[in-house]
Amino acid sequence: MDGMLCEEYYLWDYYYSGDKHVSASWQFELAPTPTIAQITLGDFAESDHASVAQAMLGFESCTYLDPSGVTRTDALPGTSGQSANRILARNRLASVTFGMRSVNCSASVVLNLFFWPSVF
Repeated sequence: MDGMLCEEYYLWDYYYSGDKHVSASWQFELAPTPTIAQITLGDFAESDHASVAQAMLGFESCTYLDPSGVTRTDALPGTSGQSANRILARNRLASVTFGMRSVNCSASVVLNLFFWPSVF
């Protein structure tokens, strides 16, 4: 491994809104680098114990340079349940966009980037 980066992003339910959805997305840019990217749930706090609480997260897109040096973008499912991508690997990754949707809770998402000589 050539290095690692770890950051945490927060989504607060300021409204204590019961069944109301709150969402946010973030983008992280880097110099084109072979990278394995992972997101995972960090903190989780229910706003109202009488209602169902959930936090869904996923990658929405990524950009990378293809072998010819052309910038490509892959659209990903985002926070859409079981089809959500929470890990991806790209050679020459240039950016990732990821999001979180919450219901009746505040939560955080942890972004881990692992840098390698090459990924598949």
